[in-house]
Amino acid sequence: MFSTRETTAHFKTRFRFTAMLVVIFSLTAVGALLWTQFSSQDELRRQLQEQSEKRAVQVAGVMADQIAATIDRADFMLLQAREIYAADATPFRATIDLLVRSFPRDALLQVSVAAVDGTLTWSNLALAGPVSIRDRDHFKAHVGGKDRLYISKPVIGRVSKTWSVQFSRPILRAGRFAGVIVLSMRPEYLATVLAASETSPGDVMTLVHRDGEFIARSRDLQKVLGRMAPRDRAYFHPDAPAYGVFRGPSAVDPSDKIFGWRRIPGTELIVSAGLDTATTLGPVDREIAEDINRTAAIVLLIVVLGAAIAILLLQFARQQERLMLSERRMAALNDELEERVRLRTVELEALVKELETFNYAVAHDLNTSLGVMSVNAGMLLHDLGERLSGDQRHVLGGISENAQLAARLLDDLREHSRLGREAIERRPVAMRDLVMEAWRPLAMAKAGRQVSFEAGELPECNGDRRMLAQLWMNLLSNALKYTKMRAQARIEVGYDAAQNAYFVRDDGISFDMQYAHKLFNVFERLHREEHFDGTGIGLAIAARIVQRHGGRIWAEARSGEGATFYFTLPPAAGGT
Repeated sequence: MFSTRETTAHFKTRFRFTAMLVVIFSLTAVGALLWTQFSSQDELRRQLQEQSEKRAVQVAGVMADQIAATIDRADFMLLQAREIYAADATPFRATIDLLVRSFPRDALLQVSVAAVDGTLTWSNLALAGPVSIRDRDHFKAHVGGKDRLYISKPVIGRVSKTWSVQFSRPILRAGRFAGVIVLSMRPEYLATVLAASETSPGDVMTLVHRDGEFIARSRDLQKVLGRMAPRDRAYFHPDAPAYGVFRGPSAVDPSDKIFGWRRIPGTELIVSAGLDTATTLGPVDREIAEDINRTAAIVLLIVVLGAAIAILLLQFARQQERLMLSERRMAALNDELEERVRLRTVELEALVKELETFNYAVAHDLNTSLGVMSVNAGMLLHDLGERLSGDQRHVLGGISENAQLAARLLDDLREHSRLGREAIERRPVAMRDLVMEAWRPLAMAKAGRQVSFEAGELPECNGDRRMLAQLWMNLLSNALKYTKMRAQARIEVGYDAAQNAYFVRDDGISFDMQYAHKLFNVFERLHREEHFDGTGIGLAIAARIVQRHGGRIWAEARSGEGATFYFTLPPAAGGT
């Protein structure tokens, strides 16, 4: 039998041993928790990095297809123009004008023809005097060579006096070199094609020549024209594959990017998609930082509990139950943390998938097809002429007009979508100056109509000047369109101080106020299309611009008295 002292010593030894086990267990649990947490974070960051790299390559592939489609479209135009020029130069200008209109407005600068000695013999721009391109690469590339498409690096045109990318093909007569036909495209247009694939404000899409010179860039284009891309880019390596990915700083600013690239087959061009790591990896880094804070709190809790249990075990045998309870709680906290990490990973994967399926490529392909449809219909009308019946000419004209309308509709839809993503650059804007700038082109295009236009005093506001210019243009165009039934129309622009709202008022056709809530929806029309043309998106774009600025827009009308469109905007600094 043990004595009381021996029994006490025995229990003290047991409690001390148990306390030591608790301390060891606590430290082990902290180490295991930290190892699990850091392993999970590293795995999550690695998976997101891999997903971002795959997405960068996929975006680069989509852009490469879009640029390739643009190149095919330009080459198609060159081939059509060259064929007509070789057959009969008389209808050449009319054909060129028709082909140029098949491209978006301001996409092309010039179409020209150079003789065998390099002297320009024809241009759709006015030639002030003799101009030679004999020393230009897009001419020298065809001298004595085969029939092929050549795409130049950006050069400053000798006629247009601005940066342009030259697409050229040789003119051949009896198999011999007889000159060159050249299409000059704005780098800004190629930049808009690239910008269509941006998925976040920090992304940058770039088109470069294989020798390193920039051709186009989705942002900061003027900073890179005439410059060389950094030679350390992976796609410049002699053994670089057709596509790949790397991580590095931007060529214009020090921001970190994940770059995916793809070569455009049959050309010397490379497309790269630089995804901003602050946007791509930022959410997971913030989540990891939050998890670290939570883990630190859990670690502190474990250490405090372990120490408390170890001390209390020396005094109370019942502390074993509390230790078990603490262990169960600790296992539950670890499971909850891992589940939250898993759910966040699933959410991030869904977001990446949604961004990857964004359908800019589809919109671009539709635009290309509609342009070809319009050109072909116009060429049939021109070539067949009087051999067509009145109904046949009407059908072909309808095809061309509807194709152009569909192309405008696609452009408006893309503009409507872009306005939801584009960052707003807020600054004080002189609204009356903006109104007059928007009215001038409309006044010139009103085709002899008698329209009285009045613009009152308008207070400054705080907003994005380019967006607000689009807002005024859409509202004034709407007023001009719905007053066309009047021989003498009146349009008024002003500011209603009682409502703190700008307004555009007209005396044209009104609308039923019970349908006023539909005015600003996409494709909603309150009047028949054959009476009033348009895509049905102009007012929706206007509403999107106002909403992005934190304002509101509405309309009021009375039968036979026209309509008034009101909108509110944040005032300029110091305004009321």
